[in-house]
Amino acid sequence: MQVQNKAQRRRRLAHGAVGVAVIMVGLLSGGATAGAAPTFCDVDQNCAAGELCVRNACLAPECLAADTCAKGELCLAYRCQRPSCRGAQDCSGEMRCLDGVCQPPLAEIVGADRREMVLVRGGAFLMGSSAETAVSDEKPAHWVELDAFWLDRYEVRVADFMRCVDAGACALTGLLTAAEEPRCNYGSADGAGRPMNCVAWDGAATYCAWAGKRLPTEAEWERAAGGGQGYTYVWGNAPPHCDRVCRKDKDDGCGSGRTCLSGEKTGDVSPVGAYDMGGNVGEWVADWYDATYYRSAPRLRPRGPETGERKVVRGGDFTNLYDPFRLVTRNRLIPTYRSVTVGFRCARDL
Repeated sequence: MQVQNKAQRRRRLAHGAVGVAVIMVGLLSGGATAGAAPTFCDVDQNCAAGELCVRNACLAPECLAADTCAKGELCLAYRCQRPSCRGAQDCSGEMRCLDGVCQPPLAEIVGADRREMVLVRGGAFLMGSSAETAVSDEKPAHWVELDAFWLDRYEVRVADFMRCVDAGACALTGLLTAAEEPRCNYGSADGAGRPMNCVAWDGAATYCAWAGKRLPTEAEWERAAGGGQGYTYVWGNAPPHCDRVCRKDKDDGCGSGRTCLSGEKTGDVSPVGAYDMGGNVGEWVADWYDATYYRSAPRLRPRGPETGERKVVRGGDFTNLYDPFRLVTRNRLIPTYRSVTVGFRCARDL
């Protein structure tokens, strides 16, 4: 009975955004004259210019950025809304602020690696940025719709990766060890609780597959990090400092010269309850990198270009000072590169 209740609760929380979307359809304007049913559609191309196909109905979004809404409002789920919360500080207990509403987090032990994962609710959000100060590959801000999914609460640690190696699924040939580079955590005497860095993209993908998971898409990563919530950083708008995030301060890693322990910086937590998405190590995601991809990306479940030369890396790291911590920042690396500043976490379909 306990398992059944947990499953029922998970479905209710995961698909709570669908109920919001249904309400949203009735509130949006466009695509139909007053009193008339909206135009039926299968894809955005079936709709008039400026309209989107939302739940098989052509509708015109009220906003494409927060600055098109009134003061105090956010652009959420295709419309300007006045949020009831702007951050976890506005919520009680363990509640988290997502899409302007205090919501209960949900975390469970999921996958063959038996690691804690947080549930990321499905829905529509504005990905990227249209701000004048935004980097060109972050533009334009564009609507993305995702299904609910699981995401590792913490970056994969060395201890987790060692279990994959012991199982014969992960190989040491695709990574650097502390013997070769002192800032690599694998092989370090105190590395077990630190993020698994110095691993190539294939090594990260192999681990996730062994665990019955996968690397998150870039859109999933940004959604989980707080994309579209009106934040500059994963944790909110307060500037990054070592009380909050593992970054460079006099020396790398807040003076340690290396990564912090996984989850050590409790201020670096996203609206869905995932730790270290702002700093510690950047993270491999599934997508190939294309500087112009946002200009033509599909709205529904985008998965990046079909091919490319570099893979996307998201999030800041322990050698960064300021700009890379912005949650819309996009980085990229050749997939065979093994960097001290890059690790990963896994995702899984609901």
